[in-house]
Amino acid sequence: MMYLMFLVLIIHFVSWIFYAIDTYKWKVKPNKVSFWLWALAPFIWAAATLSKWFTWSVFPVIIAWLNPLMVFIASFFNKKSYWKLWKLDYFCLVLSLFAIILWIITRNSLYAVIFSVLADLFASIPTLIKIYRFPQTERPYLFIVWWLSSLFWLSLVNTWWLNECLFPIYLITINILLVFGFYFNELMLFYDKRKKNNNS
Repeated sequence: MMYLMFLVLIIHFVSWIFYAIDTYKWKVKPNKVSFWLWALAPFIWAAATLSKWFTWSVFPVIIAWLNPLMVFIASFFNKKSYWKLWKLDYFCLVLSLFAIILWIITRNSLYAVIFSVLADLFASIPTLIKIYRFPQTERPYLFIVWWLSSLFWLSLVNTWWLNECLFPIYLITINILLVFGFYFNELMLFYDKRKKNNNS
């Protein structure tokens, strides 16, 4: 199990390296708000869990913290990879930071996990909308690998207490939505084409 975990982490890490390279080469335009906050939310979860006990399920979260941080930094090396931020992005940023502040105030491990999920959710909304509206600005492989690694992470959970299983369950769900976004427009075009053929 340990060797399998490291294999998954390596695959996960390599996919993020490719994404960072694609960012540098202007093949993708990451939303800076999402990727910066995606680096913060796993850090909160890991800190909350480690404050109580050590479990191997925390280790992937540390990787999940470093990877988006790497992309966030890479996005500054090429001005063409810039994605314009809108009011919704800043609104989600404020909500996500507010969730982080609540965690700091409560110092409760369960609340910390709940607030970290909320923080990550608000961080994901700008990229989720961007993928559904402009799928050409992203690459699906990153979120597919993220989804698969989240499934493996869930298998490492020792107990089904919320403070240990909530975050991986959330990651599985949000990445399904992110991956589906790449094919949403194609499905709609296929549906419209089929509808026109049936009416003709």
